[in-house]
Amino acid sequence: MSTPFDAGGLAAVAARIDAQATALRAQLPRLSATFAAVRWTGPASRAYHGAAREVLAVLLASADRLEIAADALRVHADHVRLGRSPGAH
Repeated sequence: MSTPFDAGGLAAVAARIDAQATALRAQLPRLSATFAAVRWTGPASRAYHGAAREVLAVLLASADRLEIAADALRVHADHVRLGRSPGAH
């Protein structure tokens, strides 16, 4: 049975998504160090550092979700390559 999907193309997109997750993770230490370099004190500083922690957490979660998406796309590419329906295991 012919499929309109190209397994190699799907795998290539998965690799690009995975690369973006890796690139995002690679930037997190630099961004964290930049946030930590702010040395003022007081309520504004506490608010800034709280917001910075939230940003880092969201970026880390985004990298996790990108990796999950890449993995799912790789599984789908394997199913397409083998001619299986997406729900088949």
